[in-house]
Amino acid sequence: MRLRILLPLICLTAICHLAASAQKKLNTDEFFTMKFQDKEGVTAVEIQGNVFAEWGNMITLFKSLKVSNPKDIERIEKAVKQDVANATARTSSMSNGRLLYIWYALPPVQKDINRYIIYVHRPDNAATLIYMEGKLIPQQFKKYILEKYAPVQDLTSEIIY
Repeated sequence: MRLRILLPLICLTAICHLAASAQKKLNTDEFFTMKFQDKEGVTAVEIQGNVFAEWGNMITLFKSLKVSNPKDIERIEKAVKQDVANATARTSSMSNGRLLYIWYALPPVQKDINRYIIYVHRPDNAATLIYMEGKLIPQQFKKYILEKYAPVQDLTSEIIY
């Protein structure tokens, strides 16, 4: 009798744990809140639905921040470096010990919905943080980002799959 009660409870607990870990919060999430976006020196954009026709409308969520406050840039860079620990693929570039850009793919939020983060420290001492979701696979995404946006200077680059 106890087994009939315990077994469903154990299964329910396991299912809840898996669902919670699949939706694990990112350290960069706090920067996409209204509280942060309303700060002076922050420009935010969010687009939902099929965006970026050039990618075959395979991106369904796009969030972008441009930040100019040096302290906020440091906080964002720290959060980006923490989130990259969960990356399934990444490319980064450093110059003089400073992170210039990084893109990385995160585990999907659900089947066929991939997640990406891009961080770029710009030459004008501003930074851009981008979060995207969609069906675009990491190899396609990386190819497009590197062709269109990667800085072409003397850089140390690291590509990991």
